Amino acid sequence: MTSRVIGALIPALCVLGTAAATRADPAPADLRARALTEVQEASHRSDRAAADSVARSLVARWPDDPTGYYARAVLSQVRGQGCEDARPLGRPDADLARAATLAEAAVRARPSDVWSRYILGLALGFQSMLAARDGHLWQAWRTSRRSLDELDEVLRRDPTFVDAWLPVGTYHFWVGSAVARWRWLPGIEDTRAQGIAELRRAASRGRMTQLSANSMLVWALLAYDRQAEALRLADSLLVRYPGNRSFLWARVNALLSLRRWTQAEAAATAALETFGPEEADCPGPARLRASRGIALAAMGRCAEARPLLDAALRRKSPAGDGQFAALREEATRWVRSCEGKEETRR
Repeated sequence: MTSRVIGALIPALCVLGTAAATRADPAPADLRARALTEVQEASHRSDRAAADSVARSLVARWPDDPTGYYARAVLSQVRGQGCEDARPLGRPDADLARAATLAEAAVRARPSDVWSRYILGLALGFQSMLAARDGHLWQAWRTSRRSLDELDEVLRRDPTFVDAWLPVGTYHFWVGSAVARWRWLPGIEDTRAQGIAELRRAASRGRMTQLSANSMLVWALLAYDRQAEALRLADSLLVRYPGNRSFLWARVNALLSLRRWTQAEAAATAALETFGPEEADCPGPARLRASRGIALAAMGRCAEARPLLDAALRRKSPAGDGQFAALREEATRWVRSCEGKEETRR
């Protein structure tokens, strides 16, 4: 799973993570609903203070429940994502381990507890993501399989638990993307279409995660070369959340892929305006400046484009970041195009 996808998925996980409080005296259903709504809205508005408040309240009121710890772990990751793809500021390992331990104990004591099983699946999935990012691929694979097994069991025990299709669909799409080039080999299956169908199900019928499922669906559609559909979905989400970086970024990528250069340049400029001066050197603004430079070069505005493209070429691609490497290759192509035009004028 790419870091950009991780950035897109974090708000979804945060919403899912606050779904249950299952101590001897579980949180009332109406409290759960209010908490889910508040965390989802706060995450997509980037109102971290409100989301933090919910997580703290869950831990304080139900300290033996895994939910608050999981929510707190996700919010720790959110704080590290302010620069978009920068390394997290802090590691959520302790809260994740606590959430997984409590959830597993609850499931052993009561196998029918689908909420605790759901939190266990999500915590394992988060641990798998961190292991993969750190290069521990075998550990990541084993943990991701355990995560999927728990989520599949949630759906087997309660088929109406539609929100579980969000993490399941996310898994199927991105694993399918990773192995798509080898699908001609025996036993290798391209599950991207399956993942998109599962994400659509969560987006249309989920009780808690419709917004988060749509957020993940935008990025899946972009990766699946359905840019026009991704653009329509991003535009509809931006009506409600005009400052959401993930949706703004998805719009830039879709417009670039569709070669709608004027709109892409304007969209990249708008996305850049969401970053403060203290974030100027973060990977996110660097990517957006490169995207803006590509759009300007495509419109023939090479004098404006060259500083942006040259800056992208000077920046090293983060290890294992194929998306940034591809962006640099595209910048190189447009630099050469601009140089060719300059030679012709001479």
